Amino acid sequence: MKFLDTLTGGYGTLIAYGPAAALVVGAFGYTYHLGGKHTEATWTAKYSTLVANYAAAALAEGTRQANANADAKAREAVVIATIDAQSTALQELHRKLKDEASRDPTASDDCLNATARLRVNQVR
Repeated sequence: MKFLDTLTGGYGTLIAYGPAAALVVGAFGYTYHLGGKHTEATWTAKYSTLVANYAAAALAEGTRQANANADAKAREAVVIATIDAQSTALQELHRKLKDEASRDPTASDDCLNATARLRVNQVR
């Protein structure tokens, strides 16, 4: 070591231990780099799994909403058909009672007779 110090003007120790220190630092850096790559791969896999889960959940929710909307439309169609049938029946009843009232000879009297009361009670 003294020979190297005299040859390099006091830098012998640095020249002797420098490559060893560089090798140790390089080994730590390489290990750190490998750990970073492993962490990156782990998080990429987790992120990909989350994205796939969210996409599947969004698809399931869209399907659920479409099914719920279709069921609501079907119930709505049944209710509309029922209301239409009731409206038609009520219009028919109104026409029938109006015809009966126009044929009643006592329609212009001041009080209601038995048939007029029956007609009025049918409307209630």
